[in-house]
Amino acid sequence: MKNSNTVQNHINDIVRKGTNKGEPSRPYIDTDGTTLLLDEIMNAASPVKDSVLSNGLRWDVEGVFRGSKGTWELVIDKSTNTIVHFNFVN
Repeated sequence: MKNSNTVQNHINDIVRKGTNKGEPSRPYIDTDGTTLLLDEIMNAASPVKDSVLSNGLRWDVEGVFRGSKGTWELVIDKSTNTIVHFNFVN
């Protein structure tokens, strides 16, 4: 899989306040779609059809990042094998 330009651009996002101020906000987007984390998310639940992307599959999986519980959000465009959305929301 490859990252869309939008996902790839989030590699440079920095946390602006709080405990992790100054650190990358999405360090998990660092290997262009080849991380073990992606496999874990996709194996943790069955995907659903994405409501926005006609050829998209979406996973919303509970998890932990930086000690906070939340939801991993992953959307993949099946036609291009591209990650179009990858985020952790708590």
